[in-house]
Amino acid sequence: MDFSACIKFASENPVTYIATAEGDQPRVRAFALWFCDESGFYYHTGTPKNVSRQLKKNPNVELCFFKPGGVPGP
Repeated sequence: MDFSACIKFASENPVTYIATAEGDQPRVRAFALWFCDESGFYYHTGTPKNVSRQLKKNPNVELCFFKPGGVPGP
C-alpha cells in the first residue's frame, strides 16, 4: 500500500486509536482524524492534556484506524 492509498483509507475512516507512551506505560485513546495529506496525519488536542505532554516528550506513536462494518464474512 503506498502513502496515497493510506491517505485515502484514513480520510474514509477517520476514527483512530493513537498509542503514546508515558514512561514505560502505553496509553491508547480514540481520536477523530482532523485531516491528512502528503505532509502527514493531523489531530487536535489541547495543550493541558496528558496526551499533549506525552507527544512532546516522545513523538513516536502508532495509529489504528477503525473501519465500520469490519471485514466481510465468508
